[in-house]
Amino acid sequence: MTTTTTTTRGGVGAMPRARGFAASSAGEDAVGWMAFDRHRSKASMDVFDALALARRALAVDVLGARRAECSFLREVYPDERLKTYVIERKTVSGQIGARACAWRALRAALLGYQRPVLRWIDEVERRSKKEDETGEEMEWPEFDYVEPMRETVRAFARETAVGLTRLSLQRAVIARSSERLAAKLCKDVRRSARRKAQRVSWERGMGKFAQARNMFRTTALARCVDVSGEWLFDVGLAAWISRSAAKKTGSWSKKTSRALRRAIVRSSCKAAATLFGGAAFSAGFALCRPRGARPSVVHWGTYAALIAGELIFNLFVAPTIADAIQGADDADEHAASATTEARDARA
Repeated sequence: MTTTTTTTRGGVGAMPRARGFAASSAGEDAVGWMAFDRHRSKASMDVFDALALARRALAVDVLGARRAECSFLREVYPDERLKTYVIERKTVSGQIGARACAWRALRAALLGYQRPVLRWIDEVERRSKKEDETGEEMEWPEFDYVEPMRETVRAFARETAVGLTRLSLQRAVIARSSERLAAKLCKDVRRSARRKAQRVSWERGMGKFAQARNMFRTTALARCVDVSGEWLFDVGLAAWISRSAAKKTGSWSKKTSRALRRAIVRSSCKAAATLFGGAAFSAGFALCRPRGARPSVVHWGTYAALIAGELIFNLFVAPTIADAIQGADDADEHAASATTEARDARA
């Protein structure tokens, strides 16, 4: 929303939607100059009276311009005082509905068939290359559909359970926190970016680095509930599996403890990478996009940046950090076991 102002003789902007004292100051300004012109036309008016009237008219003029500027700011930036917090609640139908299940099944199928298909393509290329070198006709390798289908079903069940865990956690946050905190923790990043782009105080009143910093904080807070729900499910599932294994063996072995520790480390690294990657890429999009972009461009651009950041950090950053932590943990464990064995040998 832009407001065009034109300056008249009195210095007051001709605003289409001026309110309050800005309109009254324009009237006072006109009255001041009219009085000055009327008294100046009289022959009995001396120099001191003329200076006094001119000073009064000039004071009204400056005051009117200042008030017009204040009214302009109040008219252009009303959202700082009228800001309302929107709590975007997730519903059960949104987690187990037909559309959500179809999208979840597609993602699970992509993840389940990705590695087997890549291995099959590598095997085909290897046999084709060998056929070109030897001249012997090679048979194409068979593709196993059973194991990827099992992975797809397991991934679908896991995503459904994670969605229900997020829903329960969100309801707990809404019930136990203030309206402002609940709105910040339970919001859609795409819709939030769209609303920010439609606010003049955010789009025109903030610098690019301030916008990126604000978008990083908004995305990180908005993704906390989803990331925490997935982390709670993964850690809870790993703890249940470890407890079941300990019940079968009758004792809590070092192997079980190591497996549980590795699961916690991997889940924590994945959660941290998801949170930081999505927030960083969303902030980068807010920093690079031009001012005045369409709300639809901001909406889908923020969504694409969020998905890309979370995917890249999950595939490359999180496994690297988890492997480094586990490698250091294994090295410490080997050193401790070697020290214990040496001590036992001396005894």
